[in-house]
Amino acid sequence: NEEIYYIRSTNGGLNWGPAVRLTNNANVSTLPSACVSGLTVIAVWNDTRDGNYEIYYKRSTDNGESWSADTRLTNDGAISLQPSCAASGSIVHLTWHDNRNGSDEIYYKRSTDGGASWGTDTRLTSNAGVSWFASVDAWGNIVQTACVFNGTANTEIYTKRSTDAGVTWGADLRLTNNPSISIRPTISLSGTNAHIVWQDNIDGNDEIYHKYSTNGGADFSAGTRLTNDPDYSAYPCHTVSAAGVHVVWRDFRSGN
Repeated sequence: NEEIYYIRSTNGGLNWGPAVRLTNNANVSTLPSACVSGLTVIAVWNDTRDGNYEIYYKRSTDNGESWSADTRLTNDGAISLQPSCAASGSIVHLTWHDNRNGSDEIYYKRSTDGGASWGTDTRLTSNAGVSWFASVDAWGNIVQTACVFNGTANTEIYTKRSTDAGVTWGADLRLTNNPSISIRPTISLSGTNAHIVWQDNIDGNDEIYHKYSTNGGADFSAGTRLTNDPDYSAYPCHTVSAAGVHVVWRDFRSGN
């Protein structure tokens, strides 16, 4: 059955240690996300051991050498899916989508002690359509999430941010506006720079696009197309450092 595994490199990715199995139950554990701050590593994922999809997490406080027991972070009769986590100092931020109120919305919770304990759930979106595919990142007191909102005939990318480490949140900011399907955003922050990468079929087939902000995510540039091939480019993921932005994705240009 599907389980969560972990692998680490201690020399910047030149080589890698053995895979470590993090979950062990008879049900489905999928869609993991991980974040790190100092020696603390947090892993979150979807889990069906309780009869429906809930968000679970575990943490390591020794840089991935050993791990705590699994801890359930959501507890409602609905479906909680697609977690994303980010850490800045001792504060850990978590987003996911949840349909406890009858429609899929983005929820958020945080820990202020490195994942030892967690606060209450906060609903970040309130739309007539479906909000899903949330991604979150943090830099200092800036926390920003990007998600997909399907409120009309097509899906668009939205973002919202907090400037006080997740205590309060600003208004939704729409980042795409086209008749195509815009989906699967990921967000990264570094200082006053923010980057969003997503999948879009505005040009007739699915390609990877990018927007950036230089004012802490208050507003964003026009979109830039990163891929250009006649086949399907999808499922982007990216990270950012002082040296640049690094993007990976799934691609079918070779026939598979």
